[in-house]
Amino acid sequence: MTSRTNSYSGRSLVIQLFLVIGFLSLLTRLFYIQIYQEEFIKKQVNSRTILEDTLLAKRGEILDRNKRLLAIDIKGYSIVLDLQLFKPNSEQLATLSNTLGLTQESILMKAKKKNRYIELIRHIEDTKKTEIERLDLQGIFFK
Repeated sequence: MTSRTNSYSGRSLVIQLFLVIGFLSLLTRLFYIQIYQEEFIKKQVNSRTILEDTLLAKRGEILDRNKRLLAIDIKGYSIVLDLQLFKPNSEQLATLSNTLGLTQESILMKAKKKNRYIELIRHIEDTKKTEIERLDLQGIFFK
């Protein structure tokens, strides 16, 4: 009988070594992305988020049988606060409360709620909306 030597041991060792190195490099890359590129990944996710925008249809006029106007559509806005961004100074808060006809305390009480978004007031006119937009406050949105 002839003795048979294992000629595959060197090749299998090289293949196993490549597999281990590849697996370790993948783990290292995943660790790097998770720890050091967290902000980049968050920005990528947020840029791919689908945003919905609601278009409000114009409601028609309601007439009686004699073609007299009974009801019309009045343009009005609601003010929504994002409580994570809404941080007015005292002067801005005073101007906002005077414009809306609310007290500063009532605005601050609504701003202390647990929800992130709250509806501050409904059905304001276009002139009040432009006044509030001129204040350039963070965290105020119109609906």
